[in-house]
Amino acid sequence: MTKTKKLDMELPQEGRFISSEFPILRENLTKIDQAIAQVEEKVDEKAPLQHTHTISEITDLESALNGKMAADKTFTFADLSDIEGAKDAANNYVLYKSSNNNFTFGSAVSLLGAHQHKIEDIVGLDDFRAKINQDLTSYGRLTSPNEWKNYNKFTSKVTMSGGLEIVKNSPFSTSPLVGLSAGSTGLRRSFSISESVVTRLSANGSILKGPLTVDGERVYTKSEVDAAILAGIKSLKKDLTDKITNWPALADAELL
Repeated sequence: MTKTKKLDMELPQEGRFISSEFPILRENLTKIDQAIAQVEEKVDEKAPLQHTHTISEITDLESALNGKMAADKTFTFADLSDIEGAKDAANNYVLYKSSNNNFTFGSAVSLLGAHQHKIEDIVGLDDFRAKINQDLTSYGRLTSPNEWKNYNKFTSKVTMSGGLEIVKNSPFSTSPLVGLSAGSTGLRRSFSISESVVTRLSANGSILKGPLTVDGERVYTKSEVDAAILAGIKSLKKDLTDKITNWPALADAELL
């Protein structure tokens, strides 16, 4: 005899009289009816598919939500328990992991410590160095030790604290002037203009070898001026002496 798995209902059998099937069918229908009734009861206990609840209807939901933080709450390093010194760290300090598995702040220099780099380790250094050399060459860089290029133009102030010496009487000009510091040992230079030679320019005094002219007019030295003044005084005294007249002798002559 074969039965269903769920409701244990007897299934019809071929060759059995129909009259014997009716009681079995009646019993099976009763089982089905009871099962449907039980399903309906269960369905009635369920909430509709589309329904809502207030927070107060859900047990402990409100207290659970009150224990949660706000969705828009933000945190700073100082709020975190494993971040040390966030408030006291100086500007430009960096964050690093310390030995106690926490994080703290320190200067980049103290973290790196004493170290060296090779030229090839620094990106772009060779190109930058080449550009500096090129710029200095066009500005008047030494092409070899102690040898300047044929023409060098300085467009800004040039300060020499130790002095400058140029030889071989090569032409030299400055515009508007050459400035020397108080500690300079001197700027020695030769001029080939009008046979005037500047042998020394210094903040402590200049030595000129003449004759010297300015705008075509002769410039005299102090000794030359002193000699000219002395000669003039002597000549004036002589002229005055020659013109002195003996008035008493002249009066006696008139009386005679």
